[in-house]
Amino acid sequence: MLKFEINHLKKEHIVSVNGCYDNTSGVIQALQFETNVRSSEVMGFDENGTKFTLAAGGNKIIGFHGSAETNKMSLGAYFTTLPPIKMEQQGGCGGHPWDHGIYTGVRKVYVTYSPSGLSHIMVEYDKMGKQETREDL
Repeated sequence: MLKFEINHLKKEHIVSVNGCYDNTSGVIQALQFETNVRSSEVMGFDENGTKFTLAAGGNKIIGFHGSAETNKMSLGAYFTTLPPIKMEQQGGCGGHPWDHGIYTGVRKVYVTYSPSGLSHIMVEYDKMGKQETREDL
């Protein structure tokens, strides 16, 4: 499992997520998180799929949603300034819907992947100064 940690003490926050999904299966193959300070490494592989970006004009990501089976089929995000903007999920159709909801911010993102695609996302959120962890089960 790879981890990308966001430094809230330095006012860092996620501004976008770049990804890639397989054209045939719709399975998300790779994710890369971008903050107002830096970018994560590419988590997974993005060789020949359809690329997508979740971004909303300088707003910050405060939550995630999508669908999953064995692997991640789609990923969407909530953005803020007020009120939050829910961006449509990108990736394939199918899978079981999941939705973490809205938080003050994102602290850490954990991604597990295999040759068949991303299989697990766990997110540590900030909710009014307290940590809450959510998985896509």
